[in-house]
Amino acid sequence: MKKWIVDINYQVYFIDSSLASFSINATQIKASSYLQKTFFNIDLKTARQLTVEDFLGKKYSQIIQTEIQKQIKENKKNLEYSYFDDVIQNLNIQKEQPFYINQQNQVVVVFNEFDIAPGYMGMPEFIIPT
Repeated sequence: MKKWIVDINYQVYFIDSSLASFSINATQIKASSYLQKTFFNIDLKTARQLTVEDFLGKKYSQIIQTEIQKQIKENKKNLEYSYFDDVIQNLNIQKEQPFYINQQNQVVVVFNEFDIAPGYMGMPEFIIPT
């Protein structure tokens, strides 16, 4: 009988005196593996968890959808990339959309494995210009 292997760790993406952006990562391995990341973007002055709306404004959903669709269109030129077209055309971005802030202080939107692309693509990430 094979045992499950579970690895839990964290990754810090950005930190300064006012903001901490990090994820807690859990990998489950048996015959195959599955990575799940939970992202946190904390205002260190108020201890409030921030959302994509806090960084991109009220039109965050439209901004993210437009940028992701643009980047995917560019990525399709590379045969290594594959996305679920019906899902991409109907993206529903909520305030709770997983994201982190990178070292260049940019919003990076993340999707779980299999959400918008086949599993071999891992967790697709998209930098959203601000």
